[in-house]
Amino acid sequence: MIARFPWLWLWLWLWLLSPVCQAHKSSDAFLYLDTKTSLGRYDISLTDMDRIIPGGLDQDRNGEITWMETRARLDDLNRYLDARLRIESQGQACALSWQTPGLTQHSDGYHVANPFAVDCHNQVMDRVDYHVLFDMDSMHRGLIQIQSETEERLTALSPDSTSLPLQDEGSLLDTVSAFFHQGVWHLWMGYDHLLFLLALLLPAVLRRQSGQWVPALSAQAVVREVLTLVTLFTLAHSVTLSLATLEIVRPSTVAIEVLIALSISFAGLQVLFPINRGRSGILAFSFGLIHGFGFANALSELGVTLMHKAWALAAFNLGVETGQIVVVALTLPLLFLWRRNPTYQRWLTPGSAWCIVVVGLYWTLERSLF
Repeated sequence: MIARFPWLWLWLWLWLLSPVCQAHKSSDAFLYLDTKTSLGRYDISLTDMDRIIPGGLDQDRNGEITWMETRARLDDLNRYLDARLRIESQGQACALSWQTPGLTQHSDGYHVANPFAVDCHNQVMDRVDYHVLFDMDSMHRGLIQIQSETEERLTALSPDSTSLPLQDEGSLLDTVSAFFHQGVWHLWMGYDHLLFLLALLLPAVLRRQSGQWVPALSAQAVVREVLTLVTLFTLAHSVTLSLATLEIVRPSTVAIEVLIALSISFAGLQVLFPINRGRSGILAFSFGLIHGFGFANALSELGVTLMHKAWALAAFNLGVETGQIVVVALTLPLLFLWRRNPTYQRWLTPGSAWCIVVVGLYWTLERSLF
């Protein structure tokens, strides 16, 4: 059926990718907590606040969110946070007293900086439970910095890790474990990264002959090519890690997101018009450089030591690479077995490439205009 009607494959792909097209980039919120002074601050982006407030923030529907509109809904925000951000002492919720908020700017745009005081009735706070936005956005992360009498801690909470004990002594190993886990899930849940990998893997089991795709003969050659691409991607992450840790380069988050989307479309075009297959390695390296800045920008907003940032970035980078290796290990053997199927060569590979191009262009417009 697909071989006779190639456009059917294109429409099937677009239908399957419709939820992907609606997906936005992952959001980050920042929780700063000082257990010595019982003071804290929670920074949430205007974009995320607009999503959780009934009716949104743009009350006059002019396409712009003003500080006056934001201030008018702060009580709604605080009620929302009271139900989803809980600081405990011996199993009992401590009272959060929200104070005068302000507007601050992080790497991904403007955030409401919401300071608060914690009252645990003369008891020591011992746990943070975090459920902000998780029911709406599986990619949301709460980046948390804890300052105590004896230590400084940096971690991230996510839908599968919503609680943080405060009395357990934190260590660099805890930071590494938390951000390694986040790196793996960042790759697996990142539709843009998965599409880019797919654009690299689809033609890896084929070769060009007389302007047509034909099956590759050597499994060893296919594995060698894929390993080369993965290695280049990893090396690029290492370069980005160094630049981000030393804060030598801090590009605009919007620019990075747009470039990621464009690289996805370009990877799809390379499948359709493989003028030079050698460019796949250049593209993989470039994409690795660009991708690495995304999470580094978020970590740079936390006032932690350079050592904590370096370990967190290294662990996250290693987690991304581990997630990528798992995807490749599961996908490549299946593609290699299917490579001789005429449908794979004539319709699935180019049809998938066209869909990847379309989705990448959609994301480019979405991320540059909204």
